[in-house]
Amino acid sequence: MDSLIDTKVKKIYISLIAVFLLLFTGCPVRSIFPLYLEEDVIVDSTLVGLWIDADKEGYLEFQIVDSKKYRLTMYSVEGKDTIILTGILERIGKADFLDVSLSKVTNDDYVIPIHYFVKIWKNNDTLCCANLESDYLENMASRNNLNVPYLEYGNEILLTAQPKELQQFLLRIAGDEKAFDEGIKFIRIHQNR
Repeated sequence: MDSLIDTKVKKIYISLIAVFLLLFTGCPVRSIFPLYLEEDVIVDSTLVGLWIDADKEGYLEFQIVDSKKYRLTMYSVEGKDTIILTGILERIGKADFLDVSLSKVTNDDYVIPIHYFVKIWKNNDTLCCANLESDYLENMASRNNLNVPYLEYGNEILLTAQPKELQQFLLRIAGDEKAFDEGIKFIRIHQNR
């Protein structure tokens, strides 16, 4: 009986980690600079509300703050262990991207906020989120095809390009399915108005 409980607890714990790492699944690409410039920021009010992942393991809530930013709150179905992120939406070509970073970064001079780029698309009450995949960039870098500034940090690619360069890069690869992970699907359960 104890092993059954232990197995169930482990599954819940692993699921919780998977949900909280929604934007960090696989090995997402990190950037020192944001993707957006103020004039490029868009707001899609249809994102606002509460979403649950298709496996019903966790929630993602979008709220608009400061008129151009989203507060993204992720938490488990049990309501424990919350992570709060800031998201900035931008349309590049025909694709929408969220520039995501941690909301609460200390004012410490030793902390640099890191940005993650998530391609999103909606179909009525379904939202899909897919990370820019580091394996794809590593492959490009190994063939000298990664035409944006970057650093190799351990086994990762850390983008160091400025926003306009990042936008041009994403415009080139936005239609390539290999550039993004399989993504996570969310179903809307409540829309705030």
